[in-house]
Amino acid sequence: MPNQPTRRFKICGGIELGDPVNVWTIDQQAYVPPQGGVWCYTDTLLWNGPLPVQPITEGLVNCDPVTGRLGQLDLKWQPISLSRGYRVQIAKDENFSLVVADIGSTWGGPFYTPPNLDAPAMRISPGGAVVDANGNTWTIAPLEANHDYYWRVTVQDVCTTDAITSPWSWREIFRVRPGLPVNTHYIGPQLLSPNNGCVGCTIEPISFSWSPFRETTKYRFVLAKDPAMQDIIVDAKTNTSAYEFNGTLEYDSTYFWHIKTVEQFPSDWSPTFCFQTESEPSPTTPGTTTEFPVWISVIIVLGLAINILLLIMILQRRAVKN
Repeated sequence: MPNQPTRRFKICGGIELGDPVNVWTIDQQAYVPPQGGVWCYTDTLLWNGPLPVQPITEGLVNCDPVTGRLGQLDLKWQPISLSRGYRVQIAKDENFSLVVADIGSTWGGPFYTPPNLDAPAMRISPGGAVVDANGNTWTIAPLEANHDYYWRVTVQDVCTTDAITSPWSWREIFRVRPGLPVNTHYIGPQLLSPNNGCVGCTIEPISFSWSPFRETTKYRFVLAKDPAMQDIIVDAKTNTSAYEFNGTLEYDSTYFWHIKTVEQFPSDWSPTFCFQTESEPSPTTPGTTTEFPVWISVIIVLGLAINILLLIMILQRRAVKN
């Protein structure tokens, strides 16, 4: 029998299997693979995504007693098929058109890698900072108290380094508990318009405004396409508590914006507001005429016929009198 080529494999944790004698060790147990034959593989990520575990449907999440907003949030899900990198989304609506947190990204990374691959989880602190094991950081604005939010997760990377992804998990919903009657404001200016979660905003022009902040002479305004404020459209400074965007936004798109003071009293970033633009209007063809229903045409014809008959009768009576 001719010499069999050496098979090499890589499993989770970076352990490489394969040597000239085809005898490998996994967990201190020797393994000799069968020679020859046909190997069959099943793609276990094709149909099912990860299984959300916590918080469960309509689960309550604690509220931070100091700010009256989201406290610590722990998201947990079950691992599947040597998954390593994940993408997690949190949104205000079940269709995920108003995404407030998008942790991870499409292929190319960086992905969210849990500290424990056997029990994947993500912890969001009251401050909103999320740092994964590889040092990648995503900033999430604190979620509002007494509101419902939806979340889902998908696999973006596996330990075998294969380009395999999974469908989204089913969407889960959780509610942030009501806060205290006395609500502490964010340190910094308060955003006014467009209000948070606004739907149907015009694509051009669009004006942004916020409350003035203690003798401030300059503000920094940032408008972006993503909640992490990385895909920036505008990053400008203004001397007033308003900014008018003269460009054109896209139809049916979600945008995010926040501001901070830079002179004379620098502040923290304001909370991040989001809004959705209007839908694209239906195209109209110039010169087209409006078609009336048939019954309207019939009524018009009958009305004209009656008027003509009345006119004839009037003329006949006048002729008889004369």
